[in-house]
Amino acid sequence: MTGDFLIDDGGEAPHSFRSSSPSWRVLVVDDEPDVHAITRMVLSGVTYKGRAVELLSAYSSAEALSVLEQETDIAVVLLDVVMETSDAGLRCVEAIRDRLGNRLVRIVLRTGQPGQVPEREIILRYDVSDYKAKSELSASRLHVCLISAIRWFDDLVAAEQNRQLLKHYTTGLEAALARLAPVLGKTYAHAYAGAMLEGLVHVLRLPVVGLVCTHAEVPVGQRQTAGEMRVLAANGRFAGEINRPVRDCAHKVATLAINATLGGRRGQAIDDWFTVYLRTPAGRELVVFAEAGRGLTQIEMTLAEVYCGTATAGLDSVYGQERMRRAGKAMVVALADLAERSEGRVGRKVLRIGRLTDEIARALSRAGHYREELQPLMRNQVGVASILHDVGKVTVPEHILAKPGRLDAAEWEAVKHHSRAGGSILDRARRAVRGSAQIDLGAEIARHHHERFDGSGYPDGLAGTKIPLAARIVAVADVFDALTSERPYKQAWPEEEAIAVIRDGAGSAFDPLVVEAFLAVMADRSQVRVLEWTPAMSVGDPVMDADHRGLVRLINQLAGVAGSGGGAASADAGGGGGTGTGAGSGTGTGTGTGVEGGRGDESDVLEEVLDELLTYALDHFSREEEYLARAGYPGLEDHRSRHEELTRRVLDIHARFTAGFRIGVGAELAAVLTDWLRTHILEEDMAYSRFLEERRGERR
Repeated sequence: MTGDFLIDDGGEAPHSFRSSSPSWRVLVVDDEPDVHAITRMVLSGVTYKGRAVELLSAYSSAEALSVLEQETDIAVVLLDVVMETSDAGLRCVEAIRDRLGNRLVRIVLRTGQPGQVPEREIILRYDVSDYKAKSELSASRLHVCLISAIRWFDDLVAAEQNRQLLKHYTTGLEAALARLAPVLGKTYAHAYAGAMLEGLVHVLRLPVVGLVCTHAEVPVGQRQTAGEMRVLAANGRFAGEINRPVRDCAHKVATLAINATLGGRRGQAIDDWFTVYLRTPAGRELVVFAEAGRGLTQIEMTLAEVYCGTATAGLDSVYGQERMRRAGKAMVVALADLAERSEGRVGRKVLRIGRLTDEIARALSRAGHYREELQPLMRNQVGVASILHDVGKVTVPEHILAKPGRLDAAEWEAVKHHSRAGGSILDRARRAVRGSAQIDLGAEIARHHHERFDGSGYPDGLAGTKIPLAARIVAVADVFDALTSERPYKQAWPEEEAIAVIRDGAGSAFDPLVVEAFLAVMADRSQVRVLEWTPAMSVGDPVMDADHRGLVRLINQLAGVAGSGGGAASADAGGGGGTGTGAGSGTGTGTGTGVEGGRGDESDVLEEVLDELLTYALDHFSREEEYLARAGYPGLEDHRSRHEELTRRVLDIHARFTAGFRIGVGAELAAVLTDWLRTHILEEDMAYSRFLEERRGERR
């Protein structure tokens, strides 16, 4: 029959739409062969946007539906209304839209009997865009009608592709941001930046690898160097760049791109790589450099910038929480010093106890003990909370604390009162500051860390698991540190003897499971010991020797965090220098979000060692310089310069660490300290020791 055409009104495209054809495909549906022939002749040579029109033919509505089901890239259907039935064309329209779900193809309906169904009713009732009588479709009008339909189809396809693309990227953006949410506030800057970098894979749906860099924080009193950008996080083939200055990166394209982006303060997209310039609300500058396997489209570049900009805002929060946590810890250490009127000398003691407390708590957790009590909050806070375990000593007269001999009964009662006083001090603070895990745990620890597992301790005579778990852990850490440290009334015990006391006290003085965890910690420490203190390392001064033994312990602990193995080595002063296994090299995960040594909590251990080392430097160096000055040692200024040099290096590493540059820090610091032990203690301090011997010889 003579046909009618209609063009569709738009809508949602079928997901199966695809087009590989270089032409505009038009389906002519009519039961009269002559109509097909005339249409081909009239539309011969028609083009749009440089693409020719390709005509397909169907002679019934059933055949048309079959063709449309197979050929999903047809742009226009010229459809006759009356074919095998009087409304076959109209039923075909409904089937195209509803059964096939094709909302993109333009349908031009034509009829040889225009009065049979009114045009207005057709347009309103059916999803078509035009309805023409065959008699009015001259060659020029058919040409105009077809080009309009093709243009409409082209616009709809572009809109649908953009919609699908937006949905595609929005889903990826939401997924990437959702993955960051659980990390926020629970990790360090390098891990957060690594998760942010991984999120680009979800946002762009491309195999993105690259790095995130930012300025390393500089300690107070040192000048900021504008070029000191370091790699905060990296993945893929860039993983080895973590913590490296950008200027030293092996990938020179990345170095040049980052510097250009930082200089121009805008991102770039060139070839298969792109950069994003970011400035957080707090003013921190970051640059993301990434390879995506191909060049990015404009919308992909925009999405990368939107995602990175949104994600980077969380980095300020991570840094802010880290600063607040560290500031709180520093204040706690200062209060502990004040409580013992130690002018800084107790700082290293409480940090050692805090570190051992942390390690015991983690060992308990790994062994599966006390699961309900060792929730993450307690496990992460108990070390800092332990720092104030002796805060009650502020109530004990100084002459009692400093007494070199045995205490009498009254003095002993005054000392015992410190646990009750400390618990009361922190309990008042707990009521004033509700919800602070550190203060809650600190109050329990201060009051109960002298309780004994068999109930014979003080101040309340609690026994077994009625003693708070945090206090049971600190009881072990405190006794071990007291035994292995020098006091006014005793020399330091060898570690092996102190460990034996703890082991023998299981079930009487200490919780057996806590002792088991403590022994596991000490076994771990001994396995990674790279240096052993020997009498040959003594400089002849008990205080300085105690400090140097502490440094050896720190080096061994750092070697463990750095993941190095190797047997113990002794340092021999007579040989001109110490020998020891290398500290190894820190390794990062492929995503740049891991920490050294394989266990996620080792970054915390490294932080504790760093804090202890800073306290060591400030405390030991000032004391050593005071001794050298009193002795009239001629090498004092050289000594002081060497102290300042190490302090600068440690401060630089510490600043980078707190800024999030954590991968490889353990190995770097272990190497620095091992070199320090060899060149300074075993050579320069030994020169001071020989000077003292000569002075003694002169006096004799």
